[in-house]
Amino acid sequence: MTRAYENSNPLRCPVRLYEKYIALRPKNGTVDAFYLRPKKIPCSDVWYCDSPVGIHTIQSTVKRLCQSAGIIGYFTNHSLRATAATRLYQAGVDEQLMTEKTGHRSNAVRAYKRTSDAQQASVSSVLHSGSKKHKLEELVDTSPSKFKQECCVNEETSDKEHKELREICP
Repeated sequence: MTRAYENSNPLRCPVRLYEKYIALRPKNGTVDAFYLRPKKIPCSDVWYCDSPVGIHTIQSTVKRLCQSAGIIGYFTNHSLRATAATRLYQAGVDEQLMTEKTGHRSNAVRAYKRTSDAQQASVSSVLHSGSKKHKLEELVDTSPSKFKQECCVNEETSDKEHKELREICP
């Protein structure tokens, strides 16, 4: 179970989308499944049959959506969970909240913590700056201007470091 909260964009608000989905299900349905099979010809007030979507249909959903959007690669429903964990980590969300949101019951969520180039540049800046005090906001700030500042070099920077910085800094 997860909690979702309303947001200001009605087209992407999970609460409004959930309410709409529930409203378009059969009123006196007998099936306990959450995902129902869509009708071939939906009525104005009922879009779904009183039968569950097949397991193979659910398993192939993300793959099918990615293909139709022209996104190349190997994607599964689990890719959504991994992407959510990575985005939460990069936004500085606490690990406990990450596990609650993604449904992990152990520290397995750590496997999905993928650092961004901006985070790597911030860490590099801390290590190379000589300054002992850095605010947490500076370490997770991924704005383009901040990222560019963190990519500065000094005369002690090696040729290899210059090359690496040129690769990640425009």
